[in-house]
Amino acid sequence: MNTYAILFFGAIFIVLAFIGLRYPNVKRDWKMDVRSTVRLLVTILSTVLLFFLLWFFLSQVDLPDIMTTATYTIFIFIGVLFIAALFLRK
Repeated sequence: MNTYAILFFGAIFIVLAFIGLRYPNVKRDWKMDVRSTVRLLVTILSTVLLFFLLWFFLSQVDLPDIMTTATYTIFIFIGVLFIAALFLRK
């Protein structure tokens, strides 16, 4: 089995185990309804998935140096602000 898959499923297990240890008697201690519970679990698992996808991406891609990245980030940020100022003016 792939090492990344083992790490991913291990992280999912740790998150679910933490919730299980926090609320051992679920029916009595848990105050959320079903929809809120599912939303919470999906949010937590999406965060874990995003973390592992970013980790995998950064391990596979050779990024440019920090000054190039900072320059592009600043120009993109200024461009987004300019476009937002054009469309969101009063």
